[in-house]
Amino acid sequence: MKLSLPLLWLVILSILFLEFVPPASADDAVPSDRVKIDVSIRERPERNSPRLGALRPGERAEYLGSVPRWHKVRLQNGKIGFISKGWTRIVPTGDSGEFTIDILDVGTGLAILVRGKDFALIYDGGSNDDRKLGKNNRFLAYLKAVAPNLKTIDHVVLSHPHQDHVELLADVFKNYQIRHVWDSGKVHPICGYRALLTAVLSEPSVTYHSSLHGFTVEIIKIGKMYCRPNHLPETVIKMPHGSRISAEPVPLGEGASMTFLHSTVQQKKSPNDSSLVVRLDLGKHRILLMGDAEAGGRKSPDTPPKAKSIEGLLLACCMEDLRAELLVAGHHGSLTSSRKAFLEAVGAKIFIISSGPTKYGSVVLPDEEVVSELKSRGKLFRTDFDDEACRKNPVKIGSDNDGKPGGCDNIRIVIKGDSALEVKYWQGSD
Repeated sequence: MKLSLPLLWLVILSILFLEFVPPASADDAVPSDRVKIDVSIRERPERNSPRLGALRPGERAEYLGSVPRWHKVRLQNGKIGFISKGWTRIVPTGDSGEFTIDILDVGTGLAILVRGKDFALIYDGGSNDDRKLGKNNRFLAYLKAVAPNLKTIDHVVLSHPHQDHVELLADVFKNYQIRHVWDSGKVHPICGYRALLTAVLSEPSVTYHSSLHGFTVEIIKIGKMYCRPNHLPETVIKMPHGSRISAEPVPLGEGASMTFLHSTVQQKKSPNDSSLVVRLDLGKHRILLMGDAEAGGRKSPDTPPKAKSIEGLLLACCMEDLRAELLVAGHHGSLTSSRKAFLEAVGAKIFIISSGPTKYGSVVLPDEEVVSELKSRGKLFRTDFDDEACRKNPVKIGSDNDGKPGGCDNIRIVIKGDSALEVKYWQGSD
């Protein structure tokens, strides 16, 4: 029996309708655990169809239904495409996990702890004036207070080797199993950085990554120095490297990834110019960590970033990648950073400045011009509200009433599914 053309089309459409399975509820497609870089989103449910985009670890696309071998999804730009079932899985829209970010009050410095249900990450850990080590290490005390059951730290990221970013990190290796260390690779001959490299080398389970080398052994020469209470001789460290730092997302855990937006293979004179800039993708939320990335010299926020500065380079290469809800301001709120053009590109509405009472050169940070600029754009949180009172605080994280400015104005960010970020001060004790 021959079918008329209209009837034939009706049969074809009926078959297609039966094969297409719409979602039963609001769901998202996410990359499966075996995706290391990304999974392509195609225009049609065919391997050779034009690529519309991609999902990277930690990213999501709205799930619209399924056809054989493919999921139908909607991208954030509104385009509709198809993604392989074999490389993705479907999760409830609200099930993007819970994450906690702690910005620790370490006096004049920066220390950040990021936790998900299946990972822990540290970004920097140093201070210029709250530098006690061992049992009096403020950073270590905080880790034990807020995460008493934590045994493994999956990632330690050192933005750059300055004392106010590295000094407290080596003790962490004595108390936790560390899996990966990410370092700019800029060698700076100070005690904290020497201690960190020594700690990495002493732990065979650690994989060390830098911006400069991949899958080789680097020879690092460090001269003699005085590191309380010892005079240390010259040394040669033979550091095995894992993969080199790249722009590809690094999976952290369920619904979470980090992306290095800035790393450099060039040997910069200032460690600040080698700062690792990291974007955290936690569920549908983006957090931008700047380290001491700068825009040039001390200038008004109105001044455009210098083209070869980190802010200038990021504006030239990565405008879309910079978008974030929350920004941990570069260089402790200094006029060297946080230019208006850069802040516009980031588009954040929540800002954090980690700083303290010790001068950088002749200046105590943050600079008021930067504080005013950030406040004009949203909510600002700071770790330096009352450092003088904190010195005598009888109940704070770490040693109490110790004359040090750290331990009081800690900041906690809680992410629950797709709901708004919860940011508050956390002034607990141990």
